[in-house]
Amino acid sequence: MIKSQNDDLGIVNEELSKAISDVESIKTQLEVCRVLAEKQADEIILLNKRKVALKRTRIADISICGGGLFIGALGYILKQDDNTKDIGNVLFYTGLGMTTAGAVSLVFTIPF
Repeated sequence: MIKSQNDDLGIVNEELSKAISDVESIKTQLEVCRVLAEKQADEIILLNKRKVALKRTRIADISICGGGLFIGALGYILKQDDNTKDIGNVLFYTGLGMTTAGAVSLVFTIPF
């Protein structure tokens, strides 16, 4: 009977050791999952910040294009009169430069 109890205690001890090992393994896996979740949360925050920055940049680029178009059109109109030809040229080429700069900047914000 004592031998049987000792055998039973040995089996219980083995099962308890396996259970402790399994618990340690699960604990390690949970820690890895927690670290990965924190990294993923940080990455999501950074992606949201990037999205907001791109949106602001695109709005600024579109505004620059629009302003450039307006100034270029005004310069083109003023170029037609001999009295305002010089200021018309300045405004026209300034508007052309602004439109080009805004369009090029806008193209660089589009992901490929």
